[in-house]
Amino acid sequence: MASAIVADAPRSAPASGKNGRSGSSRRISVPHPCAPPRRISGAWVECHFPIGGSANHPVFYTRLRDLRLSHFISFVRIPALAIRQHLRPLAPLGSLDEERLRMTVWPNDIDFNLHLNNARYLSIMDYGRVHLLARTGLLRHIVRSRWKPLVGAVWITYRRSLPVFSAFTLTSRLVCWDERWFYLEQTFTGREGLAAVGWVKAVLRDAQGNVEPQRALERLTPGIVSPPMPEAIATWNELTREKLAGG
Repeated sequence: MASAIVADAPRSAPASGKNGRSGSSRRISVPHPCAPPRRISGAWVECHFPIGGSANHPVFYTRLRDLRLSHFISFVRIPALAIRQHLRPLAPLGSLDEERLRMTVWPNDIDFNLHLNNARYLSIMDYGRVHLLARTGLLRHIVRSRWKPLVGAVWITYRRSLPVFSAFTLTSRLVCWDERWFYLEQTFTGREGLAAVGWVKAVLRDAQGNVEPQRALERLTPGIVSPPMPEAIATWNELTREKLAGG
């Protein structure tokens, strides 16, 4: 089932009730997984279904005071965000800016220890990266150019648990890039501090092969130069090459 994780939406959208007063949240469903955001009784709403779901069993969420965005399942995430960006764009970010999403751990995100399941972290990171692509504007070029965003490697360390119903912040940023790979850092921070930190090595591909990160980022910021690669990431690359050398 798709997670009901929620995240901040653009500040420019309305956040008050019908009469200008903040109201309590109400549960509203939208009968299509890629339906554009709409205003119902003063609330901006949108919804995506779990895998194998139907209009009778949607993943709902609502918001009046704070706009919320549901967690997309993989095969609708990029098209849905592309539609959203066209209809109601998220606040823009620079190519090297941090993206911060405030989220909540829900019962369908946990394991028998009643905390965020270790595998769910990777799914949330995936969502955070697509959200970052949307806000930097790169998602628009990915869709128009029919590039495929792919993950080549993920390294993650868990520091603290995130219990059920706890709030946390996912921070995503582009650290650097080389002739092939984008290198991103994503961190989870709860009330007690750092919960997990991960690095992701990602690539864009088209029909001819890999798309050079510099070429892609030039469309956003002409003349942009990659920050120096941190020593830790360079070491990670070396270790990866050693492990794959005999494969």
